[in-house]
Amino acid sequence: SDKSRFACDGLKRQRLTAPMLKDSSGNLTPVSWEEAIVAVAKMLDSTPGDEIAAVAGGLADAESLMSLKDLLNRLGSEAVCTEEIFPDDGTGTDLRSNYLMNTGIAGVEEADLALLIGTNPRFEAPVFNARLRKCWIHNELDLAD
Repeated sequence: SDKSRFACDGLKRQRLTAPMLKDSSGNLTPVSWEEAIVAVAKMLDSTPGDEIAAVAGGLADAESLMSLKDLLNRLGSEAVCTEEIFPDDGTGTDLRSNYLMNTGIAGVEEADLALLIGTNPRFEAPVFNARLRKCWIHNELDLAD
């Protein structure tokens, strides 16, 4: 999900403006960013990977979720939970090529079928349209729209 890339609602409601850490009595107190980052680094360094988990909100964008998953993988954890559906273990999200599901423009020349939905490549992508036409004429490419 990429709902939050240009959203501004998060700036108005329930937004943390300063990092906070628990003090000796268990209450959250504001600290500097440097103190917060050092505390997180110490905690991550001293915790085994199988005891680390991350929870991301439903408005987190896809790039941030993949970065979070990569970080957790390096720490030895697979535990990423979101409010939205996120690919499960075994779906191959660790390899970029497994979730792109597309090829470059030249890749159309190797296709047997091209399915165009809600687009007119003649006006929207003339270079791609030229390749489609070339394949339709010379390679017997089937086109469906």
